[in-house]
Amino acid sequence: MPSRGWKQINFREEMIKKIDEFIKRSDVQEKYGYESVPEFMRRAASNLIIQIERELSIGDSFMLSAEEHRKRDQEEKE
Repeated sequence: MPSRGWKQINFREEMIKKIDEFIKRSDVQEKYGYESVPEFMRRAASNLIIQIERELSIGDSFMLSAEEHRKRDQEEKE
């Protein structure tokens, strides 16, 4: 049976404190507006999943030039 809701993940207190200090920085607040450590962690995990899936879909052509990456990005948008 699939899990329901969020699971509790334990992080070291130092890591939570570091993230909390980071998301409270004025430049981070202005640009990203994180409201809590859990929100930051969920968004970070989502972004990492997207990045990994993209790298896996590229496969062996992961080492494309910057221009080739731009061309693929444009093709994905179309």
